Amino acid sequence: MPLSTKIPDPSNPWSVLDNSEQLRFLFTKYPSLPAQIKQIHVATLQPPRQVGKPSRKDDRWNRDIGMRKGIEALRKARAAEGEAGEGLREYTELIRHLLNGGQDGRSEVSTAFQQRRAEEDQELLQQLIDEATSVR
Repeated sequence: MPLSTKIPDPSNPWSVLDNSEQLRFLFTKYPSLPAQIKQIHVATLQPPRQVGKPSRKDDRWNRDIGMRKGIEALRKARAAEGEAGEGLREYTELIRHLLNGGQDGRSEVSTAFQQRRAEEDQELLQQLIDEATSVR
């Protein structure tokens, strides 16, 4: 089956990106794009603990903080001038296009992606509730 006709797996929203010819083209056109994407991803991760530094309640990391930092890193990268900003803007448009099934409306893939995100949000909310009740 040719790469462009591969049917994405609705249970894995990211499968639409597997073997994407358009994505490979962007990575060839903008060789620094994978490194930029990795930097944005790293911004979402929990910073490593410094040895000998006491942990403060203010230093807590959670997925929400990571997402906010990642969003900010993405905004900065998209606003960059020149090839770096242009590549990331094209990349985000392509991802949006692929996740929407190449249409203006919803696809099964984007619906599955939104459903998975809702489940993760519900788990995060439960963790916050559990933490809040255990503090008392």
